[in-house]
Amino acid sequence: MEADDSCVIVGDRKSLRQVYIATEAETDSSNLRHRYSSGSSLAGTPNYCITPPTSTSTPDQKTTIMPSFSTPGCTSTGYGSFQPTSEESIHIDSGYSGSNRYISFPHNQSSSSDTNTSLWDTIVSSPVQNLRQKLRGRPSYLDKGHSRSLKIQPQHACFIFAIIITSIGFASFISYKGGPLDVGLAVRLSWTITWQWKSLGAIVSLTTVSGCSYYRLFYGDTARLVHVDSRKVDNPVRRKLAKHIEGIIDICPELKNPRYIPTFWAADQWTNMALLIAKQRFDKSLLRRTNYNRELLTMTDGGTVSIDFPADSHLPVDAPLVIFLHTITGSSSDTGHYMRCASRRGWRSCVFNRRGHGRVSLTTPNFNVMGDVADTKAQVDFVIAKYSSASYVAMVGISAGSGLLVTYLGKEGDNTPVRAACSLCPAYDISQAFTKLAENYPMVDRHILTSMKKCFIRPNKNILSTKSQTALENCTQATTIDEFLSVHFPFAGYDTLEEYFCDNNPMEWVEGIVRPVMIVNSEDDMVCLPKNIREDIITSLGGVLLLRTRKGAHIAFNEGILGTGCYLSRITMDFLDAARLVEQKGGTVDN
Repeated sequence: MEADDSCVIVGDRKSLRQVYIATEAETDSSNLRHRYSSGSSLAGTPNYCITPPTSTSTPDQKTTIMPSFSTPGCTSTGYGSFQPTSEESIHIDSGYSGSNRYISFPHNQSSSSDTNTSLWDTIVSSPVQNLRQKLRGRPSYLDKGHSRSLKIQPQHACFIFAIIITSIGFASFISYKGGPLDVGLAVRLSWTITWQWKSLGAIVSLTTVSGCSYYRLFYGDTARLVHVDSRKVDNPVRRKLAKHIEGIIDICPELKNPRYIPTFWAADQWTNMALLIAKQRFDKSLLRRTNYNRELLTMTDGGTVSIDFPADSHLPVDAPLVIFLHTITGSSSDTGHYMRCASRRGWRSCVFNRRGHGRVSLTTPNFNVMGDVADTKAQVDFVIAKYSSASYVAMVGISAGSGLLVTYLGKEGDNTPVRAACSLCPAYDISQAFTKLAENYPMVDRHILTSMKKCFIRPNKNILSTKSQTALENCTQATTIDEFLSVHFPFAGYDTLEEYFCDNNPMEWVEGIVRPVMIVNSEDDMVCLPKNIREDIITSLGGVLLLRTRKGAHIAFNEGILGTGCYLSRITMDFLDAARLVEQKGGTVDN
């Protein structure tokens, strides 16, 4: 094509798909130059031509081309569109964007085989060829004063938007009954609808995806409760606890008919987890950073822990109190949505930050990955003294914090002021919980291990080296979470690994718990693996309720259309509200 060609048609009736009209616009419209040429024909097929366009000047002195078209057997039906009057003619449908004219030519089909080819050309080939034509360097575009920008037409923008939305939505089907082939067909159908009907097609596709996803999630994702029947418990204390659990279930609709419905576009374990991480980063940002009042406590050995209290001056002095125990490398900044939920329910809340957490460096060469019960007891005593008028005290452990929760309740027995507790996504037996994590989910194991070294080792190398250089090197060189846990015991104050597990493994102390406890686990948890769940312990003890869901990932449990909700915080507060109400009505857990 010559450099100043303004109009090119390529192809005959069967192969013709697209026409690209390149215009040279100058500030003086009288100097507008344009040419046109007709497409070459194959044997026995007619040529198609475009008549020379007319030019008009716009206020910005750029030329707007208003082309008219003529083809054998076609009559004009409006601006830029011609309807064929015979089966042998084609239908011309033009689209415009700035001074770059682009026209696509889907032609009539007379056979089923041609129909399939045309459908693919319409959905895939045409947009790809359009983009190639626009990106192809043409001399006329490089001239001074000419625009070279690539503009996306509105219908193309809708098409791209629908591709993204439908791909995410239908991808969630893979986790359910639909396989990859079903998902591929569904996505292809959605793309076709969007390309054919533009904005309306995008709306229809998005609505269909949302409706189908929600339908599958609603009817396929029921949760399951596991607890012991109080009539089968011989021990009077355990029987009383079992009756307490049954009373909680009876007055709590969310537990009577448990159902977790994840966000339809983040129902998969990885998208669910990614959404949680995004929400946590937003919580830590300046846009939503929660203000805390921090209390630093010095332990008997010189170690330092802290307690963070959110603003709760609007609550009455006798408001119930809930204590949160954070994750393995977390702090109060990761627990904001739990405290906001508690505040909305009328509960005062606080977070116990363990040694080395919450941007507080170690003041002694001592730390425990799973948390120290003696430190927790000191923190509980401080909070009870601070809020002595609290009408009820509860405790919630999150991930690794749930292990500390069980160990603390088991060791304290009936001496604890805590009246009810929730254990969220626990690992159960910590001596075995992480042995297969690096093998099954190496990226998850590596990510958590890096966070552990960043939290405990890197900022505290000098002080840790004063206690055990060998243990410091072993922790630094550890390649898995299980290995780190197995070599850090000198810093926790133990001579052997066996002593460490004997004193810190929750399974060693679970039988000492005499408070109603709810445990929540999901079947797609990639950290606390489902095979680690000990239903045998649940059914052998009265007073423990296990809630198992099919979805939820690890402490993610996002819910709502936009994923702003959290099922874990909601079901936790439902349980604690019900436990408090049952005790107020006379179902006390005292011996």
